Amino acid sequence: MKDNIFYLDWNTQKLFGSENCKSDMVIDSIIRGIEAGDNFPPVSVYADPKVPNMFYISNASRDSRRPTDGGHYRALGHYIADTPLKCRLLKSKLPKSRDDCIEIPNIIIVDNFNEYLWRVNRFPNYR
Repeated sequence: MKDNIFYLDWNTQKLFGSENCKSDMVIDSIIRGIEAGDNFPPVSVYADPKVPNMFYISNASRDSRRPTDGGHYRALGHYIADTPLKCRLLKSKLPKSRDDCIEIPNIIIVDNFNEYLWRVNRFPNYR
């Protein structure tokens, strides 16, 4: 794995996050980007040392000077599009409580136009 980059396989690996609902319009934008072949940055994840093929999204920013996105939208968009998700494996630091984690396929998609507008303004590459 160069620079600890790998592609998460939804059929053999599980990914968990800390956010339980996401905007439908943001997800649609991510999927349009996937279909257009956009190159998304990797989602930073931690591996569970006790459970093979189980990962958790990191909410820590690699560079605090830039706007950050934990990757929940990208993860859900790639899951829906059934395409591997580019991930960066960080040194092990699991969430404080795994009970608060939700598997990416179980995130609820909601109608939230304001979230979409906020993200379009913050991240200029939205479609």
